[in-house]
Amino acid sequence: MALDIPQPGVHNLENATAAVPVARELGFAPADAAASSRFPGVVRRLQVVGVTGDGIRVVDDYAHNAKATGGHHRRAGRRGACAGRAQGRGRAEG
Repeated sequence: MALDIPQPGVHNLENATAAVPVARELGFAPADAAASSRFPGVVRRLQVVGVTGDGIRVVDDYAHNAKATGGHHRRAGRRGACAGRAQGRGRAEG
C-alpha cells in the first residue's frame, strides 16, 4: 500500500505509517485505513499560506517555541528563515 500525505516532515509520514496497521487491526477497510492521505492538516500547523514569486513556501507553524522551531525545520528537511515571536519560555519540566 502506497501512502502519500500532504503534511511535510518524516515524523508525519512515520505517524501515518504507524496508524495504518492499527486501523486495519481495528477492522477498517484498506482505503479507510489510509485516510490520513486525505487529511488536510490543522490550521496554523505547518500550513502553507503562500508561495513567493521565487517559489519559496511561506509556512505558518504556531505551535513551537523558538528552540523547538529549529529542530522542527531540520526534521522537515527544509532550509529557511523563521520570523515571529516565541510563545513561551521553553518546554515544561516535570
